[in-house]
Order: sequence, then structure tokens, then C-alpha cells
Amino acid sequence: MTNFNYKQARNQAGTYGFVIGSLWIASFGCYMAGLTTPFLSHLCIILGLFSPFVAAMLIRKYKHSVAILNFWKTWWMALLIFMYATLLTAAGQYVYFRFIDNGRMLNAYTTLFESPEYQELLQQATPNGEGKEILSQALELMGSMTPIELTFELMFSNLILGFFLSIITALLAQIPNRK
Repeated sequence: MTNFNYKQARNQAGTYGFVIGSLWIASFGCYMAGLTTPFLSHLCIILGLFSPFVAAMLIRKYKHSVAILNFWKTWWMALLIFMYATLLTAAGQYVYFRFIDNGRMLNAYTTLFESPEYQELLQQATPNGEGKEILSQALELMGSMTPIELTFELMFSNLILGFFLSIITALLAQIPNRK
């Protein structure tokens, strides 16, 4: 094992970020397909929840084979991993919205929100009837967004999520090995 090298750790975080970003792209693909196929929406959740554990496993591997990391260096590396994953995921989402979606997501949400079950749930949640107006405004806004705007919205959400996941990942990576 060697002393900690920021450049080496940053490069390795980029590689690990590619792995996590690939998981997130697969999760996003399952989510989009899950709008019409419920089984895939469950797979989306599993892949999303699996990502911090994979990241922690990769950081632990790095810690035990390359350099000793304290909590702060582990957290820094996890934060970089999720930032790189966010960039890769944003690229995948942009390609999807720009070239593949063609309004499918908006149509799926419109169909879902117009279903009798959802209308009943909406009536129970907002007895004064404001829910339908808010929902129609949200669908109108979503329909007016360009692919790059949708991508930036999701990228911002992923950055915030990555910040919190990096803390969890760093804590998981600090758990000592049992031998």
C-alpha cells in the first residue's frame, strides 16, 4: 500500500463513477420501461438502491489494495464517484429524451393521471378539487420542456442525491472487513 495520491484517487473515482453511472442509466431505462411494464419499475428501484453498496465495495477494494483512506478521503472519493456517475447518467438521459422518447413519458404520465384509480386518489388527497388543476399545469410544464431542460432537472436532482449517497457510501466503506 502507498500513501494517498489525490490524482490517482480521482482517476479511480472516474472509473468507479462509470460503473455507478452505468447502473443509474440501467435504472433510468427500467424506470422508463416500467411506466408501461410494472416489473421493470421494481428492477429500477433495486438497481438504484444497489448503487451505494457497489460504490462502497469499490472504495473498500481501493482502500485495501491501493491506499489507506480515512473517513474524509473516503467521503471525497464517494462524492467524486457520484458526480462522475451523474455526468454519465445525464448524457444517457439526454440521448433518451432527444432521440428515443418522442413524448412517450408525457403520454404515460397523462394516461396514469387520467386513470380512475388515480383520480379517486387525487380526490381523496385534495378534497377541494385543486389537485386536477395542479396536475394539468404540471403536465403542461413537462410537455413544454426541451430535452436539455429535462436533462438538467434530472441532473440537478442526481447531484443532490449523490451528495447524500456519498455520505452513506463513505460510512459503508468504513466498515472493517471480517476475516
